[in-house]
Amino acid sequence: MARCGPEYGIITEQQAKLLDPALEPETASSVDVSSGRPVSSASNGILKRVWALGVGISHYSNNSKGLKDLAYADDDAKAFVHLLKRQGWSSSHIKLLTNEQATKRKVEIAMESWLTKAGPDDMVVLFWSGHGFPDPEDPEKVYFACYDTNIRIPATGYRMDKVRSAVEELGDRKSTRL
Repeated sequence: MARCGPEYGIITEQQAKLLDPALEPETASSVDVSSGRPVSSASNGILKRVWALGVGISHYSNNSKGLKDLAYADDDAKAFVHLLKRQGWSSSHIKLLTNEQATKRKVEIAMESWLTKAGPDDMVVLFWSGHGFPDPEDPEKVYFACYDTNIRIPATGYRMDKVRSAVEELGDRKSTRL
């Protein structure tokens, strides 16, 4: 069974209720899931739709090259998505990538194409459970390890600053990263 709580990087059921899309549009607001506090509202203050991308990688194709398998990362992402669906989030606005599904290419498509379908008043939640690593030649560059990442070739991971750029491209959309 997956664990919930800030120490495990997944929101609790109580926190998920704060993100309940069934709220009346006039009262819906974005909430920082780590603190439960409201964050700045969208352009007109009305939340139309919610989108979520969950990535969880417990097993890596290159685990003999420095990436050790993890016990619960995929289960944590699955539990996160399950919790959102129980709260009524639309399955068509939730994408889950685990283990062999979470290749760099599929992560890029999800981050840089699929999430761009979110409108200016939509909320986007990103969840990642897995390894991260710095570029040994340039420690300022930090990467998420994808299923097919070879840490000897850092560019085979997904750069964390690309996550920030993808979120910034969303503009006024509300976003939460877990």
